Amino acid sequence: MVPHMARFSAADHPRDPAGRWTHKNTPADLGHLADLAAQTTPAAGVLPEDPAEREALAADDGTPPEALAALADDPVVRLFAAEHPDTPPDLLSSLADDPDPVVRLLVADNPNTPPATLTRLADDNDDDVRLCVADNPNTPPGTLTALAADPDETVRAAALVNPNLPAAGRAAGGLLAD
Repeated sequence: MVPHMARFSAADHPRDPAGRWTHKNTPADLGHLADLAAQTTPAAGVLPEDPAEREALAADDGTPPEALAALADDPVVRLFAAEHPDTPPDLLSSLADDPDPVVRLLVADNPNTPPATLTRLADDNDDDVRLCVADNPNTPPGTLTALAADPDETVRAAALVNPNLPAAGRAAGGLLAD
């Protein structure tokens, strides 16, 4: 992530000004989440009925990838699935087409997002999505070269400091190669 950019998470979502998606795990919550994860069998369609439990389960680092895939169908929970470190690459690729720019931003910021998906997101209309693509360590060199010439100054700056940017990209961004 770009050092000067504040982390943009589900708690910052413009449709959630009260921050109800923010979940603080207490020891009791963690035990409950472990029980929920054990009871969740996405193949059989068994997911918690309570929306808050689905959100907490999707945000929990211990949730298995199969459960994340099932939870991503929930319009609110997909934010957590897009951000989760264990979300499978094929699900991230699918979430990259989401109409919500916050979901696309979280996909672009996810370290598991495949390079081909990052290349697709590099053409996103949202500057913040492109900024996260420029900052992602999985972004291919050719995509970074294109982002080094992006119309948005912060996107260009992020691409120029990405270690995967080749010398040709530095020239495109107006910097001399090292």
